[in-house]
Amino acid sequence: MGQYIHDTFPHTFWFMDIDAIIYKKATKIMRIVERKKAEGELRFSQKFLLPILAVCISFLICFRYLNKQSGVFLVKTDKPFDIAIINRIKPALSLELDKDIRLSDSGLKAFLTAEEINE
Repeated sequence: MGQYIHDTFPHTFWFMDIDAIIYKKATKIMRIVERKKAEGELRFSQKFLLPILAVCISFLICFRYLNKQSGVFLVKTDKPFDIAIINRIKPALSLELDKDIRLSDSGLKAFLTAEEINE
């Protein structure tokens, strides 16, 4: 659908798809994930819209609807997806990334299944 919207309508609005939204009711963790290859970069629309989504998630954390480990994340990984560099996208009106977190094995599995991780 994204390509259809891009090709059909005038470029007077922002459009992006999201690779994954992971939510686990038991932990109240929601992770919005944008995955890129190890050397990949965010597109301009992603740099604009993902921080706004991070603001929304931080609001829900403040009111305890979501666990503090919830957020919007840039995940850089390549097949076979056994190691990932993960950056939390800071809640802001422009793109700011938190420190790199390198996860593999059980830590990566916990991240991807909305479990708490030791940062």
